[in-house]
Amino acid sequence: MKHNLAYILILLCFFTTLQLKAEEKNIVIDSLQERLDQADDNEKFDIKIEIGNEYLKFNPEKAKKLAAQYLVDAKKSKDDTKLYKAYILHGSALESTGNYPEAIKDYENALFYATKEQNEQAMGNCYNNLGITNFQIGDYPKSLLLFKKSLRLLENVHDTTTLANVINNIGAIYYQWSNYDEALKYYLKGLKYDSLMQDTSGMAGSFSNIGMVYLKKGSYDIALEYYFKSLKINEKLNNLSKIAINYNNIGILYENQGMMSMAIKFYENSLETRKKIGDKAGLGSSYVNVGGAYAEIGEYEKGLEYSRKGLSIFTSIGHERGINNALNTVGYVHKLMHEYDSALYYFNRSYKLNTKGKVIWGQISDLYNIGEVYVAKNNLDKAIAFQEEALKLAYETQSKAELTYALEVLSESYYIKGNYKKAYDLLSKYFVEADSLLYQDNNEKMLELQAIYETEKKEQEIELLNKDKKIQALSLNKQKQVIIVIIAIAFLIIILAFVLYNRYRIKKQANIRLVQRNIEIEQQKEEIETQRDQIQIQRDTIAESNHAINDSIVYAKRIQQAILPPFDYINEFLQEYMILFMPRDIVSGDFYWMLHKNNRTYVAAADCTGHGVPGAFMSMLGVAFLNEIVGKSTEHPSSSEVLNSLRKQIIRSLHQTGKDGESKDGMDISLCVINQNTHLVNFSGANNPLYLIRNAKNNKLSKKPILESNDLLMYEFKGDKMPIGIHYSIEMKDFSEEIIPYTPQDKIYLFSDGFPDQFGGEEGKKYKYGKFKKLLFKYSALSMNDQKSKLEAEFYNWKKDYDQIDDILIIGIQV
Repeated sequence: MKHNLAYILILLCFFTTLQLKAEEKNIVIDSLQERLDQADDNEKFDIKIEIGNEYLKFNPEKAKKLAAQYLVDAKKSKDDTKLYKAYILHGSALESTGNYPEAIKDYENALFYATKEQNEQAMGNCYNNLGITNFQIGDYPKSLLLFKKSLRLLENVHDTTTLANVINNIGAIYYQWSNYDEALKYYLKGLKYDSLMQDTSGMAGSFSNIGMVYLKKGSYDIALEYYFKSLKINEKLNNLSKIAINYNNIGILYENQGMMSMAIKFYENSLETRKKIGDKAGLGSSYVNVGGAYAEIGEYEKGLEYSRKGLSIFTSIGHERGINNALNTVGYVHKLMHEYDSALYYFNRSYKLNTKGKVIWGQISDLYNIGEVYVAKNNLDKAIAFQEEALKLAYETQSKAELTYALEVLSESYYIKGNYKKAYDLLSKYFVEADSLLYQDNNEKMLELQAIYETEKKEQEIELLNKDKKIQALSLNKQKQVIIVIIAIAFLIIILAFVLYNRYRIKKQANIRLVQRNIEIEQQKEEIETQRDQIQIQRDTIAESNHAINDSIVYAKRIQQAILPPFDYINEFLQEYMILFMPRDIVSGDFYWMLHKNNRTYVAAADCTGHGVPGAFMSMLGVAFLNEIVGKSTEHPSSSEVLNSLRKQIIRSLHQTGKDGESKDGMDISLCVINQNTHLVNFSGANNPLYLIRNAKNNKLSKKPILESNDLLMYEFKGDKMPIGIHYSIEMKDFSEEIIPYTPQDKIYLFSDGFPDQFGGEEGKKYKYGKFKKLLFKYSALSMNDQKSKLEAEFYNWKKDYDQIDDILIIGIQV
């Protein structure tokens, strides 16, 4: 599941200016310039302000220069109304270019002159602008107070146009505070005002905001519908600023659904659009989003580069919300790169800012990210403390996605800690909240909406081309129209005479055919409805069966996990170890096993016939028999004695006699016995080997190493080429064993064949054992936890888009 980026990257979705077509901009400005040339002195200043506002829509730097000139003129005139208008324009230009502190000063000056004039509409506009700018720098309480002052003043003067904007802005505050029902109430109220005023641009903004709320509520298909409604309007207006926001939001939605290629496509469209219009804060948002998306698909360096660019932009303009989101994303990329100290540094900075701004969903994201870092650092108590706090806050929000993810990560932490009851309880709550079928339906619905949007867009383009062709044709053929019309009229008179003559006969026949056709249509309708009902019943039956089967397998997974040795037990006897366990399906045919008895530690890595449910049954037999063979024995069985006994138990329990057609199930296994008193490792293998890596200075083996460097040597102990179970290719002799003296810091590796057999890479080939040996040797100097992270990362980098073909199990132990 996509966790932090889904909720921290929605920026600048509330306050934007209109962007008209380039041709329309020039027409408007040219028209205003003509009016300016003909106007008297009393009208000229207002026309100049109109020109400045037009430039503000597409060239904020030009608007800022003009506003500075108008401000000088207004100060000379000492006219309070002119001063108010000039300060508003200059402040808006400063805000558009990211200079928020200076913009606030201009808006406060404008408010001073508006108050002096007792102009309530002007005062309402000033409070709204001040609220927007304070929102951008993260002061939400002050921003809400300013918006409500604006609302009261504008309601007094019945300014419905600006009212819709203010109402949407209040909704934005509640959205930031995760009060989504309250936010939706204000957004819908704003949409009502926009519709009454027929303000299509305002409606586009309201549609976008409503879509964001539904995104938070987990209704992705509804959210996408609203986003596309907004995008269609903005494309019609050629409002580049808002189009960039639409692209950004649609990208976020696709990323939530794990559809990363679509997400990156829309993020990059947003980035390019914002570059065109010089939107600094928007650029910061897009860089952060693109960076996070690249990190999700494993391109970490690219992800770090983009997200840091975003952080740099936000820092340069003092955009606190943007800084906060960028910090979280940079931390997230460091976490994916296993650079945990760096990740903690950025997450803690982000959490501090989210707490200051009372942004609950941001706090949740930071808390469970910090928790996951501590899981990776093997500090489970600290991880659980942060994740418990995240879950507590998640229950306070109305976001289904945040709650389900908080339940999921906390359940995993309790499972790793060995508290299976708590892990099970949390997982049960997770299944209640999560709906995987809805997730799939959303993906299908979203792709359908995307196709509809792109089809409509192409149809509009074709319609415009056809319209142009028609205009050209009309212009060329205008002189011929009169002749054509006369000929057509004459021809119609002839046809009309013929029609009148045959009308009665044809009408009678048509009525008969119509009755017959209606009967046929009614019969077809009944057949179609019957077929539809049958299909729906079949679909529901299949869905219920799949759900029941899936629930049963998930429950089987919990049972299988419960019989594996708990990590609390393993920690008592192994100080430095790692277990990389990645089932292909919900349940696994691979299993790991450990038992400590009289200063001897028995450790095994087994690969049963098959995977999924069949493999899981065999694994449970294997664990049960090993516990019985070693645990109940009064002696200290050697590794070969354990495998010999295990083979007998498997053959007997599966009733294997060697006849054709009977079960040939069994398992491959590598098993070692570590004796702490004698410092010897006793090893036996059924088709699976053991690898030993040690410091060259401590070498006492006469055996030739398979890999070596200046400091390290790697040895392979192959075991026997026969399985645990019946087989016919060779004689079923007793298993052999190797006695290996070990020295401090030696590392032992037991594993199944899942990792070496995985297809991937550029050519879709197997990883193979030669490459696997070099991989273990390369990272053997690291701690076991870090080795596990590197192996996991290598597996996913190799696998890419190929399916995982088998269960994965690797055990590493430093003796």
